[in-house]
This record gives sequence, C-alpha cells and structure tokens, in this order.
Amino acid sequence: KLCNRTKQSFGVIGEELHLHSNGIDFSRISEKYVPATTSIGKSQILMRDYTIEEFPIILLEHIEEVCYRMRRQNKLAQTIHFSVGYSKDYTGGFRKTHTMNRPTNLTMDIYKICTYFLHEFYTGEPIRSINVSLTNLINEGEEQISLFDNVIQREKEMKLTKVMDEIRTKFGKNSILRGISYTNSATARYRNTLLGGHKS
Repeated sequence: KLCNRTKQSFGVIGEELHLHSNGIDFSRISEKYVPATTSIGKSQILMRDYTIEEFPIILLEHIEEVCYRMRRQNKLAQTIHFSVGYSKDYTGGFRKTHTMNRPTNLTMDIYKICTYFLHEFYTGEPIRSINVSLTNLINEGEEQISLFDNVIQREKEMKLTKVMDEIRTKFGKNSILRGISYTNSATARYRNTLLGGHKS
C-alpha cells in the first residue's frame, strides 16, 4: 500500500504526510496549541541551474542553516513552508506548506518532509531558487510529548546536534560540515566564507 511505502521511505513523518494528504488528523482539537506567529527562513537564488539529482544536496545545506539559526534561539517549529523556483528559461515551480503534529528543530525532520514534497511535485525543469521558512515557533521544552515518540532517541539526536552547533558557533560554520558539503554540487563551504553576501 502507498501508506506503507511512504512510511518505509520517510518513517513516522511519512505516515503523517500520507494521512494529512487524505484529510486525516488524529489530534484532538484541544491538543492543538496555537503559538505566536513568528518565523525563521532563508531564500536563495542559486548561482546556476540544478538537476533533481544535485538539488537534494543544496536542500539539505539550506535546511541545516535555517535549523541552526532556530536552535540558536532555542525554538521549535511546527509549520514548514517550502518552495522551489525553476530556471529563468522556464516558468513556475511549486510551493507547499505542512504543519507537523510534533514541533522540531532537527534538520533531518525538516529535510524528510521537503524531499517528500520535492519528489511528489517536481515536474522536471532545472531548479534555480529555493525557499524554506519555519513558522509557528515555540520555545524548546514547551512541546507536547507523544506516546509514539522515541524520547530517548530524540534526546540523543538533540544532544549531538547541540554539540555540533556549539562547535560551529565557536570555530566557524566550516569547522564541522556534513560529507555532502564537500561534493561539487554543494555551496555551503563557499557561502560560509561570505560576509553579508560578499567575499570577506
């Protein structure tokens, strides 16, 4: 079944996406916390066109930066706004919004949802721009813990992420990077040398 395939590919988040796409939400209305509307986001016009094979590298680096900024503020996001623009030789792109049952500031949580939308709605054109914004922010510690959450595993992921953030903050963003940032398609290492969008 589609739900099972989606869950296998994207985990619990994939199952949630499948249910939401069919209008199913098991949360009680009383459980829906409506936080103050604030946002953290980043838009980028890429220096060249990217193929669907290359773009996930750019997407992951992009989300890493947004989530790093959010964690620095000790925030969690509940809603993701993700948009992709195609090359100037083409028209269009797509824009999607998703509200999660569980707020997060972990890069891979956001990445899984964005890649799901990328593979569902991408229509084949070269990609030239990206935007990821996270809204409905709450403070860390204010989120409701679900009975289905692996609390111990998430605490481990959070602690590891915080250590990596501390290293980046102390020694610079290029001091610790994911392996994909050393590939030819990556842009993070170069962008991290810029100050205000210009070479420092």
